[in-house]
Amino acid sequence: QYVNVITSCDEHNISKPDPDVFYTSLEKLGYTNARNDKNGVKNVVIFEDSIPGLTAARRVTGSKVVCLAVREYKLD
Repeated sequence: QYVNVITSCDEHNISKPDPDVFYTSLEKLGYTNARNDKNGVKNVVIFEDSIPGLTAARRVTGSKVVCLAVREYKLD
């Protein structure tokens, strides 16, 4: 209901911090010129939980980025 597009790194030969996975998602959402638009994309929020992912997300001009704080705990 709330998620319009899911794109996996399995669809790409290059990993983050390259922003290609985000541009693929934008293309699926209808932003056909997102890679070349110097004005940036509007009304886009990228959720990320890793430093390479945050770096890649910030390379997408005009997008808003939300950092998800995830902490791993070792269970005995």
